[in-house]
Amino acid sequence: MVGARMEVSMRRILLAGVALLVAAPAFAADIPARVVTKAAPVAVAPSFSWTGLYIGGNVGGLWSRKEFTSPGVNFTSDPNGWLGGIQGGFDWQTGMWVFGVQADYDWADASADTTLAGVAAGSTARVKIKSVASVTGRLGIAIERNLLYVKGGGAWVRDNYDQFVTASGVAISSATETRSGGTVGVGWEYAFLPGWSGFVEYDHYFLGTKSVDFTTPGGVFAFTADIKQDLDVVKGGINYRFNLGKSPFGKGPVTARY
Repeated sequence: MVGARMEVSMRRILLAGVALLVAAPAFAADIPARVVTKAAPVAVAPSFSWTGLYIGGNVGGLWSRKEFTSPGVNFTSDPNGWLGGIQGGFDWQTGMWVFGVQADYDWADASADTTLAGVAAGSTARVKIKSVASVTGRLGIAIERNLLYVKGGGAWVRDNYDQFVTASGVAISSATETRSGGTVGVGWEYAFLPGWSGFVEYDHYFLGTKSVDFTTPGGVFAFTADIKQDLDVVKGGINYRFNLGKSPFGKGPVTARY
């Protein structure tokens, strides 16, 4: 009798186990699946880059020294005045270093009058600087929106010379030259708005000594003078950069996914 009861109990337990195994998959299917979400792409602002083309304008002051040596007359003239013009170029940044080339042209209004002595007594020499131009390479260190740079290259200066009677202003002789030489400079540029930057710089022009022929108002040769010239310029300006503040090569912001 006891054995029969135990047999019935074992059958019940076995049937319950089978029922549980059969029902388990259906029960698991009813459990909501764990939802896995992916974070939306996050736009990461690119680091500031100086790479790109630029063009702009500038204005400033210039100071020059000219040393004249001619038959019977030696003197020094120090013309000074203002200049203003345009510049343009290309910069390429890699890491903190910025490499570039630049060309600039400035119209100038700088002059000086010197009363002469010796064989030229009673006359005045007038020197005028009409324009200044250069083509230079630039090397800079970038600190985000700041660029500290040095530059150097070739330079050209347009000069006019006139000699006239001091009392009456009657012309005696004149000459014009375009003098070539070199220039070195240093500057600071700051990007104050997307696409726009401002700069200040100092440049020294070393233009050497050149023999210049003077002629009379009628075009007749008068004399030759050896003229040595140096020039200093301080100027400031604004540049527009076509991809300033964008990622390198203007491809837009970098997208990061998490």
